[in-house]
Amino acid sequence: MTAAKERKLAGTARNSFVKKCEADAKAKCEVAATEKKLSGAAKNSNVKKCVQETGPSSS
Repeated sequence: MTAAKERKLAGTARNSFVKKCEADAKAKCEVAATEKKLSGAAKNSNVKKCVQETGPSSS
């Protein structure tokens, strides 16, 4: 969300930007978890942590 603030986005544009960032981060984290050969709860936990670390709130 920091990136959205830096771009001075608000309302619908901000929400759309944040959703895209979250989706992009989740996709990257899913690939990383697959490369680590994680599955089930371990994969879900890893993806959740990864998204929090690399998602829109940290951008």
